[in-house]
Amino acid sequence: MTGHGLESGILMVMTQTAVRTLKELGEYDPVKFLDALNRTIYKNVQRMNSEKNLTLAVLNYSKGNLSISGQHEETLIVRNDGKIERIDTMDLGFPIGLDDDIASLISHATVKLQPGEGVVLYTDGIPEAKDNYRTLLACARSMLPESF
Repeated sequence: MTGHGLESGILMVMTQTAVRTLKELGEYDPVKFLDALNRTIYKNVQRMNSEKNLTLAVLNYSKGNLSISGQHEETLIVRNDGKIERIDTMDLGFPIGLDDDIASLISHATVKLQPGEGVVLYTDGIPEAKDNYRTLLACARSMLPESF
């Protein structure tokens, strides 16, 4: 979610309501789900005369396969040997509420998970975390791209 405050909070409540509604209607296709969510949020953002937007990833797990769609922070896969696999979601979607039609921009990645492996999801507050001196915390620095 871009920004803070009342306007961002209202947009988050709208998003949660739209997500719950789509789920209740049984819409599980990630492209249709994200497209319908985007159109709803885009129209609301336009009506509010706002420039707010958000990123959102949809994850579906079935029989050892994890499907990821939508743009958000990296998805981290913790393998049984302790290695961390980073799944970049930049090419899996587009920010919600920024454009009226994103269906052609939504894609997915599939990751095979073995028993005992895990998935870590986090918000942008983690890589942007700073201490009292406004220095990135160690956990935040470790999440930055190596070229940063």
